[in-house]
Amino acid sequence: MNKYFSVLTFFILILGLRGIVGAPQSKELISDKWREYGPLELSPERGRFALLYSLIEDRSFQLSADLTKFSEPDVAFINGKFVSLFAPGLTFFSIPGYLLGKIFNISQAGAFSTVLVFALMNFLILRAISLKMGASLTSANLSSFAFIFGTPAFTYAVSFYQHHLSLFLLLSAIYLLIKSKNIWSDFAIWTIFGFSFLVDYPNLAMFLPVAVFAFFRFFELKTEGKNQLLTIKFFRLFSIFASLIPLLILFWFNQNSYDNPFQLSATLETTKDIEIKKENPNFLQNEEKKEILDFFNLENLSNGLYIHLFSSNRGVVFFAPVSLIGIIGAILAYKKKNPYIFLFLSIILVNLLLYSLWGDPWGGWAFGSRYLIPSYAMLSIFLSLALTYWSKKIFFLFLFWILFVYSTTVNSLGALTSSKNPPIVEISSLEKITGQKQRYSFDRNWDYLLSKGSKSFIYQTYLKDFLKPEEYFLFIAGVINILGLVLIALNWKSSSKDKIDLAKKDYFLAIH
Repeated sequence: MNKYFSVLTFFILILGLRGIVGAPQSKELISDKWREYGPLELSPERGRFALLYSLIEDRSFQLSADLTKFSEPDVAFINGKFVSLFAPGLTFFSIPGYLLGKIFNISQAGAFSTVLVFALMNFLILRAISLKMGASLTSANLSSFAFIFGTPAFTYAVSFYQHHLSLFLLLSAIYLLIKSKNIWSDFAIWTIFGFSFLVDYPNLAMFLPVAVFAFFRFFELKTEGKNQLLTIKFFRLFSIFASLIPLLILFWFNQNSYDNPFQLSATLETTKDIEIKKENPNFLQNEEKKEILDFFNLENLSNGLYIHLFSSNRGVVFFAPVSLIGIIGAILAYKKKNPYIFLFLSIILVNLLLYSLWGDPWGGWAFGSRYLIPSYAMLSIFLSLALTYWSKKIFFLFLFWILFVYSTTVNSLGALTSSKNPPIVEISSLEKITGQKQRYSFDRNWDYLLSKGSKSFIYQTYLKDFLKPEEYFLFIAGVINILGLVLIALNWKSSSKDKIDLAKKDYFLAIH
């Protein structure tokens, strides 16, 4: 069962991938077919896809009039041209998928499949890290499965967001940090650190715990008799400069886009009401200057924590409670003196603080807390340990099963429908505009499923004439839950043979 599990995971992700047949031209992208009712429903997806289209089809770093309208409001106007507001990493990585999809007249689905591949890689790397931490193989499979399908990671695996690519880089660096101590792994870790900034600017903060652990590998404390000697590996210190290599790509992109290699797109002045005619004398550029630190405010902290953790609008308690069982694994790992627990916990802490201080903790219109995907991943590692240590505790397994079914059902609903759940602060104004009661949690997705159907490429292309959208949803959720139940049974059955006693057997590498 275990050796086929990756294939089954990939198959389910394919069933959820959003898209429609076609290789749209820029004028077509403006239509509701691709926007409101299609896969490119929100501006973060549209902005990155517009840049991808512009680079490939228009061979230009600036956006055409049609692409500008398609991307609004996340567009900037600088030096007489319209440009994207997003870091270019995901766009660059999606070029092969777009070109391959275009051959089969599915360029949009091809681009989206890039994210899906990284999501699958995250499943595999999480499983590998969990095994390194001492989890049994079945527990590692089950916890990684719960991460992919039992958190908002599912929704953002089948759409066009940067989160899975960012997580792939983070997990790759963690795996190298744990598995290997040679100079080549040092160079790889710092190169990945540079690439992370190319993908999403806040990754600079998200990668700090990994960077700190990697930095301390350059020092070794030895005891000789009564003396302690500190050894500094000077040659390996030079590996830090490997992080500059990907930044050269960013500088090249910035120069071509903004005429300034050091200009970050997030600090550009946005244009909210764009007039496509550049000669229109009424067009005004926003004169307010933005800085990176302006996005963070200590006054946002308490409200941000509530939104991410407890609110029905985005909170983990409502959207991914199965991941919270990982807290048990963290406690058990601490008792076993796992040296990497502080790395995983520090990533969670940085993740929570960073996006709680953020001016928009809701992540715009979104499904669940998309910003906490790195924390869901870290919790899944702890979850694998809890499932290993407590694999014979019936009450624990029953609790896990209940939360697993709830979480995977909720997130399957989000993945198969829409990410357009408004922040709760916008609900009252929306109700005034529409004259209708507006839902803002996953119940909004259920209404969407019943009234508008599923955005799944497979469903819309091959199955909509044979299945109702709610039947397709129940099929996907049912398959996920049956596979989860099978893994729980296998984990319980094999636990007495495969369970690892971390107190006796050291599965951890020295930090240095």
